[in-house]
Amino acid sequence: MSRILIIGAGIIGAALAERLASKGRDVMLVEARGVASGATGAYYGWVNASSFVDERHFRLRVAALAAWRRASARLPLVGLRWQGALSWEGDVEAEARSLAALGYDVERVSAAAARELEPALRAPNGGLLRFAA
Repeated sequence: MSRILIIGAGIIGAALAERLASKGRDVMLVEARGVASGATGAYYGWVNASSFVDERHFRLRVAALAAWRRASARLPLVGLRWQGALSWEGDVEAEARSLAALGYDVERVSAAAARELEPALRAPNGGLLRFAA
C-alpha cells in the first residue's frame, strides 16, 4: 500500500488526513508552523451561505456549511472559530430579505455596532449585515 503525504494542517488537510486514516491508509500530515496556523486559524467568517446564485446554489452552500461543521467536530485540535461575517456590499436590505426568505440567519447591524465587533473596521455609515457561520 502506498503512503500518503498531506501538506498543510488546516481544516482541509486535517479532514483529508482523518478521513484517509479512518479508511486504513498510511497518512502523514505535515505543517510548517502548527495546526491551523494559516487561513483556517486566522479567520473563518467566509464559510457561510450568504452569497448565492439561486435557491439550489444556496441549498448546496448550506449543505457544505453542515459538512464543515461535521469536520470541525471531528477535528477539535484544528479549533475553528465560527464567528460569522459582516457584509455591506450592494443592497443590504434586499440581500437580508432574500436570505430571510430562505430561512438563513442574518442580522442587520448598525455601523456603530459593527465597529464594536471589529474595532479596526472602517465600515460605511449605513447598515451592515451579520451572517452566522
